[in-house]
Amino acid sequence: MTRQKWQNILLATALASSPLLAIEPLGGLIYAQEVQVDDVLTQSKVAFGASLNEEQKQHTLNLLRATDVDNQQIISVDGKMIERFLADGSNEETLVYSSATIEPREAGYGVQVQIVTPNNITLVAPQTYQNAAITAGAKDVLIKIAAVEPVTGEGALTGVYAIYEALGYALDPQDIEVAQKEIVLVKNTQESSELTVEQTNQLQAQIKLAINQVLQANGELTTEDLNDLVLSTIEHYLAEIDKDKAMTEEVIAEYVSFAEAYVHTQSAQSETTNEQLNASFNLTWTLEEAIDFWEASFLSGNADEFYINVEEYDRELWTEFSENQSDSEESATAINTIRLNYDENLTIQFEKTETEVILTLYTEVSHYPYEPSATYSIDRQTFEVLDRNDLSEATEAADNDVVNLWNDDKAKQLASFMATWGEGMGQTYQSFTPEAPGDMYGVSFPNDVLTALSVNETLVNASWSTTGEAAVEGEYVIVAAFNDVEHFFEVNPTAPAGAHFYLFTILDGIPVVLHSQQNQGTPDGRYYFTPSENMELQAGFENIVNQ
Repeated sequence: MTRQKWQNILLATALASSPLLAIEPLGGLIYAQEVQVDDVLTQSKVAFGASLNEEQKQHTLNLLRATDVDNQQIISVDGKMIERFLADGSNEETLVYSSATIEPREAGYGVQVQIVTPNNITLVAPQTYQNAAITAGAKDVLIKIAAVEPVTGEGALTGVYAIYEALGYALDPQDIEVAQKEIVLVKNTQESSELTVEQTNQLQAQIKLAINQVLQANGELTTEDLNDLVLSTIEHYLAEIDKDKAMTEEVIAEYVSFAEAYVHTQSAQSETTNEQLNASFNLTWTLEEAIDFWEASFLSGNADEFYINVEEYDRELWTEFSENQSDSEESATAINTIRLNYDENLTIQFEKTETEVILTLYTEVSHYPYEPSATYSIDRQTFEVLDRNDLSEATEAADNDVVNLWNDDKAKQLASFMATWGEGMGQTYQSFTPEAPGDMYGVSFPNDVLTALSVNETLVNASWSTTGEAAVEGEYVIVAAFNDVEHFFEVNPTAPAGAHFYLFTILDGIPVVLHSQQNQGTPDGRYYFTPSENMELQAGFENIVNQ
C-alpha cells in the first residue's frame, strides 16, 4: 500500500465524524475481533496505597474529595498486587503511597485525569494516564490520583486496574502490559525529542486512532502495512506541528514496537476506543467535565473568588447556561466553549485551548455577556492559575472615561453614515442590537452570531459592547450591526437570498467591518463573515472609531 494512501486514511481519522475507510484484503493478516465491554462502573471506587496509616488515609480521601465513598467501595493496593499487574519486581516490602479514585461520568465524557498532588507525582503526566487507562478499557470516567509521598507515578494505575478487576472486568494482562509501554514510551520520547508531554500523548492517541480505524474498517493489517501506517502517522503529525526533525530513529522504532503490541489488545478491537480517545483528547466540553475542571482549580481554596462558600457548595446547582433563561433551550456555543450557571447568580464561560482553559466570570447572570468581572488562564493539566485579570476596575474606569473607543455619539454617527453610504449603494440599512435583534434567514441577528462567529473560516471569540472594550485579547468586540433585509426583499420579492449583513467590530483596538451574505445554516452551526472589501465603508468606520 502506498504512503499516499495511508496519508488519506490519516486525514479521515482526524475527523471524528468521517466514515470508516475500507482497504483491500492483504496477506499475512493481523486479525481483530470486536470485543463488547459492559458498562460496569456505577459508583465511585477508591484504591488506597497499602502503606498509608489511618491519618494518611483520611488525608488522601480529603485530597481525592472521596470522603463519602462507602468502605465497601475501597480496596488496598500493596506491592504484591503491583507485581501481579505490572511485573516490575515489587513485593510485600514495597512501600505504596499513591492512591486513586474512579468516578463514573456521563456518556461522551471520555477519560479525564486529575493529579491532585502534582508535586508528589514526579514523572507521569495526566495525559499519559489517559492514554494508558483507555488502552486498559476505561470508559467515561474521572480518575483522580494522589500521593502523600513523592513517587514517580508509574505504578499509580495499579489501583485503577484493581478497581476494574474487583468489579469483574476481565482485564487482559497483555492490555495492561501495552498500557505500561505507553508510559515508558512517553518518558523516552520526552528524553530524546523536542515534543512536549501534550504533543507526545496526542501523537500516541493519533496512532491508536489510525490503527483502530483500519482494523474496524477491514479487520486486518499486515505487519508491513502496520509499520507504514505508524510511520505515516508520525510523519503527518510532526509536519502538522512543524517539528519534522523532532524524533530520533530509535524512538520511532519504539513507536512501531508499541503499535505491534497495541494491535492485539482488546482496546484496538473495540469500537468504543475511538469514541473514548476523541472524547478524552479533543477540545469539546461536557457539563460534568466543566464542573470537574472548576472544582479541581478552585474548590480547594479559591472558591470565594467566585462568591461560593465551600461549606455550602452543592455540585447539583450547576446548570448549562441558556441564552434565554425563561426557557429550557440550550445555548448554541462554540465547539471549545461551554457556559455554566451556578445557583442562577453566577455565570462562568469555559474556553478550552490546546494547553489552557480560559474562564470568564460574570458575577450576575444578567451581566452576561456585557459585564465580565474577571478572567482566568488555567493550565489544563495542573489546574494552576497562570494569570488572573480583574475586569471590574477596568469596566468602572471605562464607564467614567469620556474617550471610549465607542459610545452613544459614535453610534449615532455610524447610523448617519450608513444611511448616506447605503443610499449611494442603492440599499437601505437598519440597525440592530441584542435587545432589538433582526433576522438573518431565521436566526437572531446579531445574538446568534455572537456565539458562533467565524472570520475567514476561523471560529473567533466575539462579544457585544457599548464601549468597544474587549474582555480578552484577540476578541472581536461588536459595537454595531446592520442589514438591508427588509429593503432587499421589498425590491426583490422573489429572490431566495442576497441581503447584506454587516458587523462593525473592534479587534485589539483596530476597527474591522465584517460582511456576510450567508443565507442558510451550516453543519457546524457557525456564521461565516469576512472583512469587508468596500474601502469606503471601512474608512468611514475607522474615522468614527478613531475620533
